[in-house]
Amino acid sequence: MQRMLWSKPRTSTKRKHDQFSSDEEDVEELNQNINEELLSFVETHKKGAEVITTTSTSTNPKKRAKKGKCITGAETAGSTLKEMLEDFMRQTLKMEKEWRDAWEMKEREREKREKEWRRRMAELEEDRAAAERRWMEREDERRLREETRAQKRDNLIDVLLNKLNRDHDYDQQQGF
Repeated sequence: MQRMLWSKPRTSTKRKHDQFSSDEEDVEELNQNINEELLSFVETHKKGAEVITTTSTSTNPKKRAKKGKCITGAETAGSTLKEMLEDFMRQTLKMEKEWRDAWEMKEREREKREKEWRRRMAELEEDRAAAERRWMEREDERRLREETRAQKRDNLIDVLLNKLNRDHDYDQQQGF
């Protein structure tokens, strides 16, 4: 993470969108913003430190008195540098925490969407299974009706054939 913080921020906003997923783009944007903030912070504190460390080399006694205070200015610059580093570390930790919080929030949202997707898929699977059961029940009922119809037809044909046979036998006995 520190390597990314010290590296120069990218100034080009052109990206190949097919190379990165949206999460990677968000992380890259966040890192770029962090780098830009750090650079601006360091530059502003750098200017402040330069103002403190500049000393006069004049021959004027009043200015020489100020030159005597240069050590104090250097000490101030040292403490300012220490404060700058502490400030820098605080901001770095703050930005890392913000990045982590943003990442965790996106992760929770992704898990929520995934849970919702799984729930919907389970509902769809249950609906598909119920539709298949209904289809099988209707198919069984249709087969049963068809078998019943076939049995009735066979019985009717048997009855008709038997009647024809009896009539035919009766006619032969009568002599027709």
